Parts: sequence; structure tokens; C-alpha cells
Amino acid sequence: MTSPVPVPATETPRRGVIAGAIALAAHVVIFLAAFLAGRLTSPGNGGGMRDLAAAAGTLFGGEILLAIASLVTATVLFRRDWRYTGVGIMVGWFVGLIVLVILVVV
Repeated sequence: MTSPVPVPATETPRRGVIAGAIALAAHVVIFLAAFLAGRLTSPGNGGGMRDLAAAAGTLFGGEILLAIASLVTATVLFRRDWRYTGVGIMVGWFVGLIVLVILVVV
């Protein structure tokens, strides 16, 4: 007779909140990296927009990588019955994306 595997003792809603905060903080790191990329790149002699291109490329590239990493990590954790942590990562990523879009657009 087999018994079901118990939920890990460390899996709590608090852990999900911490995972969400980490995912949210990743957006801040990407935003700061994009800001630094724009500041460290010179615009060029002819008034080019290399600095803007560097900032936009860093921002969009970082956000794409963060989206893929969050989705894969949350899926693996959710399938391993670390549901709070997996959902926390996706909620933190989504909230960070909404805040970032609001900051960039407005």
C-alpha cells in the first residue's frame, strides 16, 4: 500500500510572497541595467540614437529573458508541488511587468 507524498514542510504562503518579491526585484535590476546602458553609450557624431537603442535593447532583451526564466521556473516548481512559490514567481513577474509598462509609457 502506498501513501501520497506529503507537501514539503517549507512550502508556505510566505515563501510565495518572497518569490514574488524576488521576481519583482528582477524588473528593477533590468530597468537599472537599461538606464546604465543608455548612460554609458555615446550618441555618436551625427546625433545618432545609439544610446536610446542600447537602453531599449537592454530593457526588451532583459524582459524577454526574465519572462522565459520566470515561466520555466514557475512551471517546474508548480509541477513539483511547490505551488505557492511557483505562483508567487508568476504574480511577481506579472505585477513587475505592469508597473514597468506604466513607467515606460507614462
